[in-house]
Amino acid sequence: MRSGSERLIDLGAILLPGCLIAYLVVPEAGPEDSLSLAMLLLAAALLGVVNLLASAALGAIYAAARGRTMNRQIAILARGGRLLPAPLRAVLWLVFGEEQNHALGRAERLRKAALAPLQFKDALSTQGWCRALLATESPAALGLVLHAEAQARFCRALSMALLWVGWVLPPLLLLLPLTLGAYLRQRHAAESLLLEAAITHAARQGASLPPARIAPDSPTHAGGVVFRERGGARQYLLIEANDERLQWVLPKGHIEDGEHPPYAAVREVREESGVWARLERELGDVAYSLGEKHVVVRFYLMRALGQGVLQESGRGQCWLPFAQAMAQASHDNTRELLAAAEAGTNPAQEARA
Repeated sequence: MRSGSERLIDLGAILLPGCLIAYLVVPEAGPEDSLSLAMLLLAAALLGVVNLLASAALGAIYAAARGRTMNRQIAILARGGRLLPAPLRAVLWLVFGEEQNHALGRAERLRKAALAPLQFKDALSTQGWCRALLATESPAALGLVLHAEAQARFCRALSMALLWVGWVLPPLLLLLPLTLGAYLRQRHAAESLLLEAAITHAARQGASLPPARIAPDSPTHAGGVVFRERGGARQYLLIEANDERLQWVLPKGHIEDGEHPPYAAVREVREESGVWARLERELGDVAYSLGEKHVVVRFYLMRALGQGVLQESGRGQCWLPFAQAMAQASHDNTRELLAAAEAGTNPAQEARA
């Protein structure tokens, strides 16, 4: 299944780091004559294999980073957890962007649906099922995945080699963030390609997933009354309405298929205002009619923790003390929610926006 290009990349992942380690760590192996050159290549091959095997430990860095992508951060804040420091969020954004693991979730559901009739759904991992599907149905797509994985292994092996030779030449460690970042990005690209190719092929075969079950009384939207502390007093966040920029409202948005309302609240607040906020408690529901649709918005009291990337640019926002926020708010239910947040009550709202 592997092509010549993957084998060539894997050979480079052994010999290039191996030569670097052998030349710097074993100076007597320098290419002074044919015998020394042969010894250098032999040492490079042996050290390169050891280095490649040892570099598998760097996979733990990818696994840890993968466990802190956008959806994981949202889930942590929805449960009242802590926000990652800004430098770590920036690194994760450079590698994963706005990744929310939607492809992994869809592929997992497709795997379970395909293997459930065989009572085999837990015998294969999601990525293992994707590989098996592509191996039997789309070898060309699997070849692209293997090529991307070989490139990731090369960057991983080079990163490990820099860690070894850094003991001899510390300035080489300055290259480590570049090679390690390249490994993380390339492995993510390979993983995304695997999942997306499998999902696309399953869709072409007519595979489908039932919609997530939604309780009749479940909210359709979620949002937050977001506050921050300034000078010992609270300030509340108001943003301009999406369709009427002269109206000031609370950030909120639609709950996606299968999404929990607290998660949707954290996500929508970040998307509409760029603010990362942690859930403190539920405030209640606001229900109203929008044309023929019945909309139920569940609001939460949320504490602002940091600023992220603003996705919906062009909308104004402001932080105001309670009295000014009450005066600025355009709707009665917004003022009622602000009052509930300030007073610490937990009302149920039934009003029209």
